[in-house]
Amino acid sequence: MLDLPEPGPGQQWVELHPNGPRGEDWTGENGHRLIEWQPGEPRIRLWDIGHLSGEEYRDVKQDYLRGDLTYDKFLEIYRDPENYRVQDPYRNRSHIDEGP
Repeated sequence: MLDLPEPGPGQQWVELHPNGPRGEDWTGENGHRLIEWQPGEPRIRLWDIGHLSGEEYRDVKQDYLRGDLTYDKFLEIYRDPENYRVQDPYRNRSHIDEGP
């Protein structure tokens, strides 16, 4: 378990990329930064919707194209919010957390 303060309403800790940028105005601790966001606000450059490890889109798409998944099952997996997490944009786009 990480030693991070409990986030407040509309707040979330996201793990930073070890070589990623650090904003001077960020609240950061233990390699994480605290984001504050409310529905309806822009999230560009603030946070990304990242896939959980093992649920990467490219793999699910390949399973579908190979015939291992029906179209309906592919959509069910793709649309399931449990397969995603809030991520730091730089970390998410670096693919550092993805499997081989």
